[in-house]
Amino acid sequence: MTAPGPNGEYPVFLQRAGKIIIKPIVRLARAILTLGYVSAAWRGATVAFIPKAGRIVYTSPKDFRPISLTSFLLKTVERIVDRYICDKILSSSPLHKQKHVYGAGHSIKTALSTAVNLIQRQVKQKGIALETFRDID
Repeated sequence: MTAPGPNGEYPVFLQRAGKIIIKPIVRLARAILTLGYVSAAWRGATVAFIPKAGRIVYTSPKDFRPISLTSFLLKTVERIVDRYICDKILSSSPLHKQKHVYGAGHSIKTALSTAVNLIQRQVKQKGIALETFRDID
């Protein structure tokens, strides 16, 4: 059984509730999106530190892997929004190829690699490089 989030909800309870729980969850999701507000209970997380395999001693924070247990209901709302963005918005209005979000093979690593390559090229050519970064949370 999956561990509960910080507010004690077990995903298995929601799965077993089936169709009974769908309408209330949809109402909650719509309220969250309409109001732009997520309750403090859903924003919290319980963090467990799991020892990394193969370590001889466990004396440094790097010897552990943090696992965050967050609200299963909030994760459900996030997935609904993500699916809507991918299926509805991006299918009709794709992002520019240089945007490093919502694309196969795009990540923070590819964004940094692109930036470093541009800067290195400009340094080599004695040129100027101007970068703008935006991270929306």
